[in-house]
Amino acid sequence: MIFYTLYGHLAASSLNALHIGKTIKEGAVFATIGDVNENGGWASHLHFQIIRDMGEYLNDYPGVVDPNEADFYLKNCPNPNWILGRDDLG
Repeated sequence: MIFYTLYGHLAASSLNALHIGKTIKEGAVFATIGDVNENGGWASHLHFQIIRDMGEYLNDYPGVVDPNEADFYLKNCPNPNWILGRDDLG
């Protein structure tokens, strides 16, 4: 199965070594989370999203959508706990 992942709110400096298709080994540190200034005033956090089909998007993908489109995006973006193996994250 092919799927894509989105890692949002990273430090801008983390993007320099990343590119589409880069292989990242399990457990490898490949980025850091941006501070409050890089997150548009939001507290530092990671937005992790799995995407089945990127559609016409290339370098980004919506992390927030119109509630009227929620059914499509919930099917196209499965719960990330599927890959994280976590039950305690909701």
